Amino acid sequence: MKRLFLLALVWAGLSACNAPGPERGSQTAEAAEVELPASDTLAAGPAAGGNAPTAPRKTIADYYRALTEPYAPRYALQQAGKEWYTVSELGDTLPVLVDAANGYLQLVDDGTGGGTIEVELALFRLASGQPMVAVSQKYYDGVGMQQELSCLRPEDGQQLDWTEHSLPVLTAYDFLQPGYEPEADIAEAALPVVVSLPRKGTTAKAEAFTGMQYVYCNDGAPEEYSAYCEVYKHLARQSIGLRWDRELGAFVVVE
Repeated sequence: MKRLFLLALVWAGLSACNAPGPERGSQTAEAAEVELPASDTLAAGPAAGGNAPTAPRKTIADYYRALTEPYAPRYALQQAGKEWYTVSELGDTLPVLVDAANGYLQLVDDGTGGGTIEVELALFRLASGQPMVAVSQKYYDGVGMQQELSCLRPEDGQQLDWTEHSLPVLTAYDFLQPGYEPEADIAEAALPVVVSLPRKGTTAKAEAFTGMQYVYCNDGAPEEYSAYCEVYKHLARQSIGLRWDRELGAFVVVE
């Protein structure tokens, strides 16, 4: 009797060992389907494997504050509660638009005493996830417009300024009718090209600024301005789209 009982126990143990279990790798496959949040500001949490916490991504405000010469605007970014602001050189408090979710920052200073200054920052991502921060400063004197625009990779340890690689060169000729080719200095003076950064989406807009038309084409303009005034009669388009390509790490022209 004891012998039969022992044989039954042995048989039960062998059956348990041979019972089918969960397939190897099934848990990993489920984990692979989980997507990370799309927001640019990720909350810190445990890294894969439960080790050290993952640092949150920097916001557009962080990148603005980290700018140094010659890229840093002359406006210090400050915060009071949920509101962002800066103080101009004349002592005026100016509101600052900080859209952290879309990676966009803008401030406008109308009280410079000589025109208007607009600062824009927009955050883009490379295919690797690394950031590219576009920094724009426009200077409008009431008639003419100038712009300084840089494309920076703040987390690239080898090179910060990637403007030549990331930004296609557009001139007044890109906005004029085919076959019409005025002298370069005349075309550039009449139609300076400026770029507006996107608050939403990843397509910037290059524009041919026509503010100087009033100077060159008014009734009292000198005769030598006639060649400049002629340029505006051959304007074929006002703007050109510049779509951000994550793989190339550059803007491409949208026809």
